[in-house]
Amino acid sequence: MEIKNLSYKYKNSFSLKNINFKVKKGEILGVLGSNGSGKTTLIKNILGILKSDGQILLEDTDLKKLLLNKRKNLISYVPQDSGINNLTVFDTIMLGRIPHMGYKESKKDIEIVDELLNQFSLQQFKDRKISSLSGGERQRCYIARAVAQNSEVLILDEPTSSLDIANAINILKIIKNIVESRNIRCLIIIHDLNLASNFCNKFLFLKNGEQIFFGEKEECFKKEVITNLYDVDMNIYKVDSAFLAHPKID
Repeated sequence: MEIKNLSYKYKNSFSLKNINFKVKKGEILGVLGSNGSGKTTLIKNILGILKSDGQILLEDTDLKKLLLNKRKNLISYVPQDSGINNLTVFDTIMLGRIPHMGYKESKKDIEIVDELLNQFSLQQFKDRKISSLSGGERQRCYIARAVAQNSEVLILDEPTSSLDIANAINILKIIKNIVESRNIRCLIIIHDLNLASNFCNKFLFLKNGEQIFFGEKEECFKKEVITNLYDVDMNIYKVDSAFLAHPKID
């Protein structure tokens, strides 16, 4: 997936300016930046909710030339707040199979949902209503629904924002395994630098609607880059293959 010269302007003058990046199969791209930096606006343009200038390419397909429903078949999306429905966990995940089924679910659809229930440790909640689950359990369910869609690109908007550290790590481990085993592309909007450095392959840093960095982890986790991103003086330490970002507080 490649984004070329993507730009978008709201009436209030905030704009995205010349965003360029590429996500290969099997990669997770971490999209980071302060609140209001343009992360959600970028995702809305990729999804086709907003109409941008520039190109959004998947292999040789220009997604901007596709009807919205066809684009949805190629990209699955989990928003920051998916709401709470009154369906069971099984039926919620089955919603992800709608693009692939006829008038009712097939044996294959049921097998795929059962596999995801196991993969996301949701089998015991199969017949429970979504409204009865904890925040972490609901988040696993919504991500499983997106994965059930079997799309080429998975986009997650702050999937760990309301989770404790154990649940956050578990969710990201599952996502990483799915991305690598299915050889798909993934974009994650995430605020936790330390978690991101453990699970993302590449990074896109946005600030005031502008792209200030795109590249590999070793290149972006530097004091001057992270300090510029958040306007906070940061110390960066390497721990094994990941990085620890720590603000300097007077």
